[in-house]
Amino acid sequence: MIWTLWLLLLAALLLAALMSITRACLAAAARSKPAAAKRLRNNRIRALDSLLAQTEALSWALNFAENAAKLAAAMAGTALIVAYHEARYLALAVVLALGFLALAPILVERIASRLSYRFCLFTLPLLELAAYLAKPLHGLLRRLLAAAPSASIGNGVDAEHAPRQMLGSAATLHPPSAEAARKDQAMLGGLLNLKELEVSDVMIHRTKMVMIDAALPPGEIIAAILKSGHTRLPIFRDRPDNILGVLNARDLLAALQQANGDSAKLDIEKIAKPAWYVPDTRPISDQLSAFLRRKTHFAMVVDEYGEVMGLITLEDILEEIVGDIVDEHDAMASGVRRQADGSFTIDGAVPIRDLNRALDWELPDDEATTLAGLVVHEARMIPNPGQAFTFHGFRFEVLRKRRHQVTLLKVTPEKRPPAQPE
Repeated sequence: MIWTLWLLLLAALLLAALMSITRACLAAAARSKPAAAKRLRNNRIRALDSLLAQTEALSWALNFAENAAKLAAAMAGTALIVAYHEARYLALAVVLALGFLALAPILVERIASRLSYRFCLFTLPLLELAAYLAKPLHGLLRRLLAAAPSASIGNGVDAEHAPRQMLGSAATLHPPSAEAARKDQAMLGGLLNLKELEVSDVMIHRTKMVMIDAALPPGEIIAAILKSGHTRLPIFRDRPDNILGVLNARDLLAALQQANGDSAKLDIEKIAKPAWYVPDTRPISDQLSAFLRRKTHFAMVVDEYGEVMGLITLEDILEEIVGDIVDEHDAMASGVRRQADGSFTIDGAVPIRDLNRALDWELPDDEATTLAGLVVHEARMIPNPGQAFTFHGFRFEVLRKRRHQVTLLKVTPEKRPPAQPE
């Protein structure tokens, strides 16, 4: 009898730990998927993706099983305390319980932060069983709550705002079904992912930079700045790598007013401010702090050899958190044109991250920065116009190429079967 209680106590503690780890990994895996999992589309990954799309019932089942295991452990521990009258056995039970309480949160955090998706794949049979068993009961409970006169959850939180409250708690992150709450979750996920990004992942590449030639007449420079729609532009002389500084439209207009509107009197190089250079390997979180510390919004990005790779602004970093920030001067999706047949013609230089953000796609960006780079990487060649490739759920057809650079592509999303209702 005594050994049965010990085995029950150990089994209950292990089950509670497994449920806690699985629930934390499920929430972490729902926020972000590793690039390798995006490239590999086997049956196990498809099955897990299907579960991650409807984790509310699954999380409820895991939470229920964890609480039941903790209750069983408490009952077994109480029975052991009653059965033993010697202090050493009582102390052993207390040490075992305290050790579990101390180590469990650390173990959960380590596994959830490093191996969340892999752990979910490992426990996929358990997740599928839990989802199968929980779905009917969870659906019944939802219908009963929906039919209740007072639509409140927990401590008076409205049912409509419950997903937002759950999203605000790191311990209860579940993918909500409401569109507004989904956007909130994506914003929180973008904030959490800042630690994983470098400046090179977010910067505007030099091939897409708008720059001003200092040799142009001041009148043409003013017209170019007004046409660009940007408030800050780098200026160069002779060649684009020879950056003289950054020209602020506000400073330029102030100087023009002082010159009584005579643009010929302007000295563009004196108006421009010195450029601030940052390494392309700097973490985005550090760059955000540097922007706030220096009270500036614009920096040039250089590689280890000092070559200009692009530029980064404070707005670029904020868009990683909140999504695209579009004002009245911005194009909704620069370089992207939707066609009547559902396909898109996209410039090859469009960054993959911008596409994913604007069109809610999941193209991998760990091996390439631009769409053309992704096609070249996957094709293992520089394709010619007319060649087409299918990968990552899309068909890519090369429409135009200039020298060795793919400049225009037609991208067609593959048709997917409609999702089955819960």
